[in-house]
Amino acid sequence: MTRKEHILKLIVEHFIQTAEPLGSVTLLEKYNLPFSSATIRNDMSDLEADGYIEKTHTSSGRVPSAKGYKYYIEFLRSDQLDDVIKHQLTTVLKDEHKAIDDIIKESCEILSSMTNLTSIVMGNDSKTECLNKIQLIPLNETSAVAVLVTTKGRVEYKNFAISATNSIEDIQNCIDILNDRLVGTSINKVIEKMNALKPVLNDYMEKYQVFFNTLIETVTHLNKDEYAIYGSEKILDQPEFTTSKEKIKKMFKLIENDKLFQLVKNQNDRINVLIGEEIESDLDDDVTLISTTIDIDNEIKTIALLGPTRMDYQKAISAMVYLAEQIGLLGKDKED
Repeated sequence: MTRKEHILKLIVEHFIQTAEPLGSVTLLEKYNLPFSSATIRNDMSDLEADGYIEKTHTSSGRVPSAKGYKYYIEFLRSDQLDDVIKHQLTTVLKDEHKAIDDIIKESCEILSSMTNLTSIVMGNDSKTECLNKIQLIPLNETSAVAVLVTTKGRVEYKNFAISATNSIEDIQNCIDILNDRLVGTSINKVIEKMNALKPVLNDYMEKYQVFFNTLIETVTHLNKDEYAIYGSEKILDQPEFTTSKEKIKKMFKLIENDKLFQLVKNQNDRINVLIGEEIESDLDDDVTLISTTIDIDNEIKTIALLGPTRMDYQKAISAMVYLAEQIGLLGKDKED
């Protein structure tokens, strides 16, 4: 680590811990640096000129910029996981009696509590998922199961009654028509197209409504994007927001915005960190979103942490990495 990198690391970590800008004199005295004050001032001037730190309006100290945070995250932070977080997460992850969804929920509650950030769980996005096929499985003369499979491997099924006026052959003919017209259609457009096909179905099956409603209910369930939020009240504990009701309103608005879901879904790396204007919010540069995706039996889950740019990146990112790795392994174990 170079001298300038060391100074940048100290400025970032000081601001994360205190929410206070750091001047050259304080930097020299507090951290007992073996450099002259002139050397530190020159290095800070260079870091500012290069866009890694910036002046505040209220003091002569410096705070990290979005570029400075990005550099710190990539090159300067430690990967060491906080022992307390690891212990709490491990306790939940080792509970063999819990379903994976419950484990994810409890883990996100722990993440929020231990990082003082808002955690978000996002499921499959129906806008990018298409219908692969509809299948009929007869159970007996009076009932059957309608099965829908998506291009991402999700399967939804529902039982329905077969009326005396319809036969299995009639229903299968309707399914053949639906497959011919609907396969490849985005899940969020399937119901609209199904409604348009009602007159065609009526030609094949006199009383198709029960069967039709079964398919509608099944598609509706597929069409629901999972979006769970934990620790939204943590926003109120952050100094950046406690002094501004307007910022609090904007942050809650961001959490509830569907655009946040789409933004995270467009990220592909193992760990994604979006800072400031990359999020395109009304909060200027004062917000960061960290996210990771987990593939569990062809179902994609996204876990995210949302908070101010002045967050403990070391704690948040290392916890996210550990959780993603462990849940991924847990999913494989449950499949096996």
